Amino acid sequence: MSLACPLPARAGPRGFEKALDREATRDLLEARICVGARILDLEPDYLRFKGGDGALVGWRVEIERSGGGAIGGYVTLRAADSRRLRDEAAKLAWKKGEIRDGLRAFALCEEEGLLVLSYPLDRAIPDLRRLSRVSRFRDLVKENVPSILPEGFRISKRRSRSLLVRYKPERRAVLRWSLGLVGPAGEERSLGLYLRLHARPDARTACRVLRACRAAALPAPRLLHAERDRLVLESECEGRPLDPAEPKDLEAAAGILERFHRIPPPKELPDRSPASLLAQAASLREDYAVLDPSLGESAGRLFAVLQARLPAQRPPVLVHGDFHSGQVLLSGGVTALLDFDRSGLGDPEWDAAVFEAHLRASGAEHPVPDLCASRDPERLRWHRAFALLRVAILPFRSLSSEWPARVRALLEEGLRLYDSEAR
Repeated sequence: MSLACPLPARAGPRGFEKALDREATRDLLEARICVGARILDLEPDYLRFKGGDGALVGWRVEIERSGGGAIGGYVTLRAADSRRLRDEAAKLAWKKGEIRDGLRAFALCEEEGLLVLSYPLDRAIPDLRRLSRVSRFRDLVKENVPSILPEGFRISKRRSRSLLVRYKPERRAVLRWSLGLVGPAGEERSLGLYLRLHARPDARTACRVLRACRAAALPAPRLLHAERDRLVLESECEGRPLDPAEPKDLEAAAGILERFHRIPPPKELPDRSPASLLAQAASLREDYAVLDPSLGESAGRLFAVLQARLPAQRPPVLVHGDFHSGQVLLSGGVTALLDFDRSGLGDPEWDAAVFEAHLRASGAEHPVPDLCASRDPERLRWHRAFALLRVAILPFRSLSSEWPARVRALLEEGLRLYDSEAR
């Protein structure tokens, strides 16, 4: 066996172990999904696990097509009971027979306990299949934001490409479109755009915050178009990602974060106060218990401390909600902020704590200075403990081969912040 990562302590549904096995997955894809193509490589990308109730494993794949040349792709393997898999396959029957880039759209492998889907088919994000096609994306731009195209230029289908930047199957997808433009005299240009697609109608917050950033002249993507609170089209920001090991980059991150916290919040933003975060912590306990009873016990002790030390309510500010090094771009003297899907109203300490917790989850060992100018160290300590509770599951979801030790270490780090009370 060649498992992408260790199995959780609790048994998963039939098919789950095979979905984590690199060689078994390769054989299954070539037998049931590939048409005139073969799998050159697979890299594990995303894991969602609900014990016996089901699991989903996402693999990035490299495909060699019969006509020659390699191309990147993505497949998801859903493990569940046979009845559920049959019901889900029946809803996709209209796609039976469709082949794209050498892969069938889907295959029900009931004898294996799996339903396999190939990108861009997604049960919960129908716009992904539609708008991963050049012709459909071109229509979206021409019909809704034609003014972004230089006068006299047209979109060339042959010169346009999309890249799947981030993908949580059945949750959210982020695509970068590079549109190839051709002018009246044959001159060529390129236009970069970002398309964010959501399974649930929860893009409203990001749209409101993008408008607030623009009104406050804070560097951020420009909102170009939105539909049904599930689709957001943004301009591309220039720059390189923040390097958390560089003091000057951290200084820039602290500066943009302080500016962001001073923006007058839009109306009807989600509550990200400590009380709201504590409610999330209650469900997180169960997520860890599903992986391993001992992890559930550690998460439960950390939850009890957070509950006992819950900070008092105070006037909230606009918070980013998922602030990490990938959300900051640097270009010359300009610092831009990205991705406001989890923004809301809360404590500024929350953003600083999340930034630090993400670094810990990624395995960074260098010290991280406090990015928050707050003078309330106890409140900051509470947010650090909760942030570690929230991100500790990331090594598992990203299929780290060392996830049991890394998850445990992050939870223990959160407990050490309140060492005497956590015993």
